[in-house]
Amino acid sequence: EQSGAHEDFGEMLLFQAMLARLRGQLARAQQLGERAATELRRTNNPLVLSLALSELSSFRTAAGNLPQAERDLAEVGAGDMPEIQGAASLARAELRIAKGQFQSAVQEAEKATAAFDKAHLDERSTRAFVTAADALEMSNRNADALAACREGEKRAMLTPNEISIALAQLCSW
Repeated sequence: EQSGAHEDFGEMLLFQAMLARLRGQLARAQQLGERAATELRRTNNPLVLSLALSELSSFRTAAGNLPQAERDLAEVGAGDMPEIQGAASLARAELRIAKGQFQSAVQEAEKATAAFDKAHLDERSTRAFVTAADALEMSNRNADALAACREGEKRAMLTPNEISIALAQLCSW
């Protein structure tokens, strides 16, 4: 029962962190993400902890805290669930872009897309396609980047998530 309360509270904190990131409040997103990870460690549930650490790594990458983002990813379990694989690959792709490792970022984003497709997580797949497009564009592969954006837009249209749709449409410009 205690474990369930920690899991619920940790997931709530993680959702708040995700909203803070969407608002551009990266410091707040990191704080909430850290608190979420702390709560979720108490559950001894590697699935929810791995998902939280992947998101926390993403927040840290966006804020420029690359060494800590790498440490968070190192702690992510090697779970066989596509949700974990996709979240970790997406976070690695974002980190590799921040480090200027664009080809590696494309490969990780493609892994994320495949994992999210397997789990039928179209909004997450959209984010992975957009991340791949960013890496492709930075590699001067503009035609491939546009194709990734268009594929991301197709996935976004399968969801009611307006943020995913807007993200994919902005990518296509």
